[in-house]
Amino acid sequence: MSTCATATETATGSALTPRALASLNALGVTPALWRTPWGITASFTEEVAREHELRIVGWSVDTHDWRGDTACEMLSATRPGLQAGAVVVAHDGIGPGARRTDAAETVTYTELVADHARRSALSLEALA
Repeated sequence: MSTCATATETATGSALTPRALASLNALGVTPALWRTPWGITASFTEEVAREHELRIVGWSVDTHDWRGDTACEMLSATRPGLQAGAVVVAHDGIGPGARRTDAAETVTYTELVADHARRSALSLEALA
């Protein structure tokens, strides 16, 4: 059996997804939600999600935290979208293309958002 993915397997995520999920499972993590990269979906996305028992989730507010903005800059840019039902996307890691060296500003941003939510009578909830 070849360890190289075919073009179809690569395009559909069917080659990478099982390996990624197996790695997470080995760490005791069982994902239930899938935020597709850049929010892009394709004709096969639903099938891949169903096959791996993942619910696809999107977002309505993007912090663009990967750019390296300060927490205050992110809050200023996202504040108009922080309302009931909003889903905020933020990253806890450093990935390809990131212009930051750590996630400290994202952590600070979440604290600012929590304070904004309290002052605005909004509730913070985990996606489930």
